[in-house]
Amino acid sequence: MASAPPRADEGPAHRRVERRWWPTLAVLAVIVFVAGGSRAVGDALAGPAGPAVEVGGVTTVQPAPGWAVEARSEQAGIVQVLLRRGAAGLLISTSEGFGRPAEELREVYEGVLQGRFAHLTIGVPARDDAGRLAFGYVGVTSDGITVEGVAIAAVGPSGDAAVFDGFSPEGDLAAVVDDLRLMVGTAEVL
Repeated sequence: MASAPPRADEGPAHRRVERRWWPTLAVLAVIVFVAGGSRAVGDALAGPAGPAVEVGGVTTVQPAPGWAVEARSEQAGIVQVLLRRGAAGLLISTSEGFGRPAEELREVYEGVLQGRFAHLTIGVPARDDAGRLAFGYVGVTSDGITVEGVAIAAVGPSGDAAVFDGFSPEGDLAAVVDDLRLMVGTAEVL
């Protein structure tokens, strides 16, 4: 098959070889940066991880880079520590000698959440590989702010209990879910 003859109005010096791979490589570089590079840059700007945080002698949590202790309280045998990174938070609540199954701990914490929100929708709980119960929720505060979160209820072999509640304003939870997974996944309830 013969190729088309050159155009009469185009001289040989005006022809240009097309470089079809450059746009593809440029798009690929942008995708790689957005997917992984921006996370690396964000972690570098957030600084090093802080020291491990002990919560009531029941569990220890290693904050991810950029997370810091904002509040600590103890009332009626329940110790709470709030870690924050921007608008996102991880509330760790512990109780020594709870001694009941994780299902009951989940029910107790659902009651706590119902007291915190004007409207609350709770997802179906699921048990993870470590035997902890996790459930998602969406709540609306009395100010009309929508909060989404995931709570994990765990009871250790000694009967001590911990609830890890990761939350953020609606739409922002996905940005910190890897940090939450890392912090909660490495915490052990005694």
